Amino acid sequence: TQLLHAPIHFFIMFPSVRNHLLEVASAGYNAGNQFLDALAHYRFAKLNLPAFSISLSAVSGAGMFHRHKEMLSTLSVTQGFELMPTVTVFELIKCFHYTQKICPCPVIFAVNCQILHRKYSTLATSYLTRIVGARYKEMKFDQISA
Repeated sequence: TQLLHAPIHFFIMFPSVRNHLLEVASAGYNAGNQFLDALAHYRFAKLNLPAFSISLSAVSGAGMFHRHKEMLSTLSVTQGFELMPTVTVFELIKCFHYTQKICPCPVIFAVNCQILHRKYSTLATSYLTRIVGARYKEMKFDQISA
């Protein structure tokens, strides 16, 4: 498009919200999703080109969860994530487009907060937080003065 002098007005990528859940078993999948976020930052900040990377969870009628409904059921029960209506996703994309300069890589998801709170201690992010906290205390970083 640059060689033809026909600039594009939108460049939108849709990585998965799983990229932000720190699931070790999904490292390769997460790397691909993280690349989309990095590409958006690079295009927007360094090249001054349009780029938007919107991390999505399950969207009604689209994506991996549309093809593998049993996975959505498991994710809903274990972490509280819920299906998002397509219309809602488009409305949110429109809203985020206006704030793109301050948030080029938003994360959009629907979650049952009661389930998420109840299951928090079993999530990978919770484990990671505890491991880092314990290691921080073991190394006595909390006792070092500025």
